[in-house]
Amino acid sequence: MIRDVVKAFTAGAGRLLVLDGVSLSCRPGEFVSVLGPSGAGKTTLLRLIAGLDRPQGGEVAIVDGSRRRLDRTAIRLGMVFQEPRLLPWASLFHNVRYGLQDRAKSMSRAERERAVQEALELLGLSGFSSYLPHQVSGGMAQRAALARALVSDPDLLLLDEPLGSLDVKNRLAVQDLLDGMAGRRSCIMVTQSIDEAVYLSDRIYILSERPASVVAEIEVSLPRPRDRLSAGFARCQRRVLEALGAAPRPRRPGPDLKVEG
Repeated sequence: MIRDVVKAFTAGAGRLLVLDGVSLSCRPGEFVSVLGPSGAGKTTLLRLIAGLDRPQGGEVAIVDGSRRRLDRTAIRLGMVFQEPRLLPWASLFHNVRYGLQDRAKSMSRAERERAVQEALELLGLSGFSSYLPHQVSGGMAQRAALARALVSDPDLLLLDEPLGSLDVKNRLAVQDLLDGMAGRRSCIMVTQSIDEAVYLSDRIYILSERPASVVAEIEVSLPRPRDRLSAGFARCQRRVLEALGAAPRPRRPGPDLKVEG
């Protein structure tokens, strides 16, 4: 739960206000997406939720289904950044195993190794477990970063534009993977893709230009799995476009254009 959060950074002799009274929530098992202009503080928002930074005003709290406040250490939190942030000297296997730190004491060595292999296989990386990060593509490294977050079995998964470096085929596959988690864990994702947000989310928050505030909260009530070609999907996309101030404009009368191949 985030309520009236204010965050600013010192820039030289000045002060840069990034978030100005932002409020949002993510219920247990819910998938929430955050869209907004570049530089609006979306990554900063995730860092505040993760406890990597502190706000100057407002409140960031984790509560359970009964609205009872929880200490951040009471939940497992996974985070995937825009870039992989893998350990360059460690294999993909050992990078993913690093995500098991919080669970390691309750697992045998065989259980840990099996969990890592399953996470790698889930992301299509089972044949590359011994490779170093520099030996695989950027998209593969990013999938390893996602595997590292998922292997911890997080209660809350924070995703900062995690699929931007993936090719279309793998991006769609990972979207389906995330969609399959619906209702089982809470996710908050920053994305620039309207299609992705509508496909995955239960609710979508739209941020304004910096200093950012929430300008719209859109509920996506489409049944899962979602059909990207359905009329309901298109209507929801249009609602997001309108909230972003980028709805399609009526076509102006003019000469028809003919493109010849």
